Amino acid sequence: MKDKVTLLQNFICTSNERFQFMKTNTPKLGKVLGKWPCVINFDIKNEFTDKVRNLYEYSFENLVFENNIDINWCDWMIDKLETIQTPYVIYLIEDVEIFDIFSHKMLNEILIDMKKFDVKHLLLGKVQKYMSKVQKRMVAVNADTEVRHFYFHNALSTPYRFNSFTLSAMFERQLMLDTIKTIKDDEKDKWKLNDTVWMLDRFERIGMKRLNKQKVAVPNKVYVGVSDIHLPDEAVRHKKKKKVKTHKGRWKEN
Repeated sequence: MKDKVTLLQNFICTSNERFQFMKTNTPKLGKVLGKWPCVINFDIKNEFTDKVRNLYEYSFENLVFENNIDINWCDWMIDKLETIQTPYVIYLIEDVEIFDIFSHKMLNEILIDMKKFDVKHLLLGKVQKYMSKVQKRMVAVNADTEVRHFYFHNALSTPYRFNSFTLSAMFERQLMLDTIKTIKDDEKDKWKLNDTVWMLDRFERIGMKRLNKQKVAVPNKVYVGVSDIHLPDEAVRHKKKKKVKTHKGRWKEN
């Protein structure tokens, strides 16, 4: 079967708490992906490097694992998105938990329907929040179409306050590539281009409505969700001593 989607991740791990969560969650993600490609960059060299490598080698059948700390997040993503051959890409922040309902069969059906209905972006972050908003709106104005595993609509008609173009998502590959290139061209601060927390915020501030009448989607059931565990590692990707805001809104000393 031809590969349909590639999982991309570029992250660090600096705490045992984070690694213990990954030990449970990563094999679930591997089962969902099956034999489709997984391309990882572990962006730090520390006591967790070999542990994370072994965990990913155990969990994924078709794995490219890199430990490249000499290239920033933005450039690495552009390089991989220009290289991979699959039409779709999944990017998941590491605190996105995979629920038991999510299976390889479901993923395949999602991809079939994304292609059939020309959906460019399927949100995989803040699922519970936005799924409930869409469900309420469907009752009121019937603005969305429901297929097997998601609701979809034109980007211009996104629900109230649903204007975030989330990074944790399933993308049409070219759309994700074009978006990251746009962010890079608009930002001259190289530190920001290597800070996933900043990139998360930048994606959201770009806004979904810029996609005009292209189709975007929200899950119609909760198959992924944000873990309860506090995982601030992405806030310490940059090693300078300063206060930085984590993606959960907390502050910590870097």
